Amino acid sequence: MHLMLASLYDHRYFIQQLSIYICMGGDLYPLPVPPVALPPRRSSFGHASVHRRMVDRSDRACRARHAVQVLNACSSGQACGVERPASDRVRSSGQPSRAQASVLERVHCRIAAFGRRPVQSPEEAVNELLRTSSVDEPRRSTLACFSWDKLKLLRSDWSVSPQSICEVAPEDVAKVFKDPATVRLCSEEVDALYGEGGLIEPYWDARLRGDRVLRRRFLLALKAKRLVSFRRRISSRVGIFFVDKKNGAIRMVIDARQANQLHRAPPHVALGSARAWAMLDLSEDAAASAELWSAAFIPDAEDERGMFSAGGDLCDGFYQFVNQELGEDFGLDYPEAASYYECTEVYEDGRWISVSKDEVVFPCFVGLAAGWTWAMWAMHATVSHIVASTSDGGKDPLIIEDKRITPLVTPGLPVASTYVDNFAILGCLRSDTSRRYSKIVSSFTKVGVALHELVKVHPDETFEQVGLHFCGHSE
Repeated sequence: MHLMLASLYDHRYFIQQLSIYICMGGDLYPLPVPPVALPPRRSSFGHASVHRRMVDRSDRACRARHAVQVLNACSSGQACGVERPASDRVRSSGQPSRAQASVLERVHCRIAAFGRRPVQSPEEAVNELLRTSSVDEPRRSTLACFSWDKLKLLRSDWSVSPQSICEVAPEDVAKVFKDPATVRLCSEEVDALYGEGGLIEPYWDARLRGDRVLRRRFLLALKAKRLVSFRRRISSRVGIFFVDKKNGAIRMVIDARQANQLHRAPPHVALGSARAWAMLDLSEDAAASAELWSAAFIPDAEDERGMFSAGGDLCDGFYQFVNQELGEDFGLDYPEAASYYECTEVYEDGRWISVSKDEVVFPCFVGLAAGWTWAMWAMHATVSHIVASTSDGGKDPLIIEDKRITPLVTPGLPVASTYVDNFAILGCLRSDTSRRYSKIVSSFTKVGVALHELVKVHPDETFEQVGLHFCGHSE
């Protein structure tokens, strides 16, 4: 409840402006306080599920009553929880004005979206989430407080320019981002979701949640990095929090659990996993077969033979891609007048529309949210597509991935592997390994994707990939 009230408290600016520029007539405050809702008696209902729904309805009514009391107290400068005099609770006509009805409807909608009362505090829930193992990040991270100096993304030397994922990704990935309906649940499925207990309330960093001025500065910084744009409405909400990194910095995390609830499950992600790498045959028999297979290839007599590897990683990979079409699904629920966010246009129905300075807008995160279930699939498919395009094997991408036939490491045809936002190369000649490495780096540079932690081609008779150790041509 305290999280909901804090969010409502932040929205008092929105509500105050609503009364100024929406001509609905009448004073906005005091709002009419809803009547007391008594909890139903168990004996009145034969089925437990019916009783549960009635209890939930009564609970939402009590929370709505309390929320309206808090808003009335905020408008008059009184402490939270202090009720207005009875004469102030209802207008003389006994009916709320259109402006008041609009605010009351928003209060009820927010309470319904919040769902049932949580059994944990927000901090406990997020810490439990961070303790859950993940394929992409197996190491445990700890919740960190926002610090401007510790977030690399906000530094002046962060010169990455986010690219539209629709222009870089393969056709099947671009199709998803161009048509959000393929991702979103239908209205019947959303209604069933509300019946099962409502939506998850996104978690926000405590410092950003409680400091309106700092939050504005932070969102404007993300806007300058092209990771935030604006909408007049949002479909679902996300939060932003931070976790510690081993080097003392912090990593930004998008809490997209509510968006995940409202979206379908993504396709299978065919990673360059340990299982795929374990199928790689580096035995002497395989090496002999490879020599016969590539008999037509005549290497330079001076070319260095052996095992050679290379690799690299995308710099802040998930924030190098943006998509405007799905922006409203990642709304940051802090609406303000457009002038407050220095906003002059919003993205709506596939185009940019100018807005007046007094119009209320929502900031939306338009980067590839790492906490979104589709993000890993989109990132891996895009990186794999770029790496596969550098193959010297014709139609064979020479990629080590799940659900692919594992290629042989042959002279002239080095193999590669991708794992979400990083890649690795393995070859048996220095020249062809270097050639594919250069082609991969050039391909990423061509589409405007920045790389870091590059490991150039080097002899590597003993190397490690995804936790597996390989020792030359031994078993």
